[in-house]
Amino acid sequence: MMLFVSATVQAQILDVEIPESQLLQQVGWVNDFEDVLTDEEEEMLSKIISAYEVETSIEIVLVTLPENVVAEEKLFDTYTFKLAHHWQVGKAIKNNGVLIGFSTAYKKIRINNGYGIEDVLSDVETQAIIKDYFVPHFKKGEYYEGSRTGIERLMNILRLRMKE
Repeated sequence: MMLFVSATVQAQILDVEIPESQLLQQVGWVNDFEDVLTDEEEEMLSKIISAYEVETSIEIVLVTLPENVVAEEKLFDTYTFKLAHHWQVGKAIKNNGVLIGFSTAYKKIRINNGYGIEDVLSDVETQAIIKDYFVPHFKKGEYYEGSRTGIERLMNILRLRMKE
């Protein structure tokens, strides 16, 4: 049984310099560098995220990180945080990006919310989405299902709150 540890924006970010040359290059809304999703699953998630971005302008990016990219487990949170900034996820003026990073090798997941998202979605709520939607599927090796249900829950909450 896989145990997934989750982290949100509140996680300690190590003051570690990660050179830009060590940061992966974004390939789209879905960046499956661990190859845990099929091409069809990547395409379905990309379509869901793309339609949501057109509707709301909120950018959501999913990335899977193999251990050969993040050399040490303790650097996972730092790497995803720096990746979100390097990829400039979200519209600059609105700062409305969300980067969801997970690693099956380290059994970790992290959601990085832009400051514009933090105003409407607390860290406690983000943690609950991870715990209730992503992790149950990830523990069973169902990475597509966990990603889809977690992303859809995140989208639904933000859709409601951004209209208020």
